[in-house]
Amino acid sequence: MTSKCALVSKPGNRYPECISSHPLRHTVDRSLAMEQHRAYCAALTDLGLRISYLDERSAEAYPDACFVEDTAIIHGEKALIARLARESRQGEETHVEEVLSR
Repeated sequence: MTSKCALVSKPGNRYPECISSHPLRHTVDRSLAMEQHRAYCAALTDLGLRISYLDERSAEAYPDACFVEDTAIIHGEKALIARLARESRQGEETHVEEVLSR
């Protein structure tokens, strides 16, 4: 049986600086985001997935790092690493690539 894993990254201290066009983006609550992230991870675990966390340095360096699904597409044993367009996100993919290469 193949082990299924979910790669996640906690919302970092800079999460309120994430890219958003929402008119209330200035009201982002990191504490609430952390609570929602814990619930998200619990749901993934309940589905039988093993949780693998990105290094917290990624979350601190990149406000959008918790959106790891933007950085790679995985099929079988292969991964396509995305080239992120927004300058503030460029570099996130290297942290994801390091984990996936293991």
